[in-house]
Amino acid sequence: MNFKQKGFTLIELMVVVILMGIMFAIAIPGMNNFIASSRVSSTAEQFANAVRFARTEAARLNRPVYFCPAQIKKDGKADQHCRMTYAGLGVVTWADNNNNRTYEAATDLSLRTVILNNENNKRISYKVENIT
Repeated sequence: MNFKQKGFTLIELMVVVILMGIMFAIAIPGMNNFIASSRVSSTAEQFANAVRFARTEAARLNRPVYFCPAQIKKDGKADQHCRMTYAGLGVVTWADNNNNRTYEAATDLSLRTVILNNENNKRISYKVENIT
């Protein structure tokens, strides 16, 4: 009787598993670097988009628009506007309707919030310098 072999032998399967383990061991450190750089570039792009949005809204509304750190609540709304203790967590863009340079929820218009980091896990830090 002629029997044709169907499937794989145990040795063939072990060789494939070992080769896959070696490939994963080589690929994982590169993947971690890729994820970290993607996270940084994504956050930088969000930050740049918020600055561009602030400039556009200032021209559209014809009033001062400010961009400052804020605490971002779980529902995505900003709280505690322009307090440096929340720098790195999130930023808020708001229009100053009464020209007093301080955010007042009753009169000023909150335009956009951007979440940068989780309060318990600050993975990305940034520094902003103002040039007058």
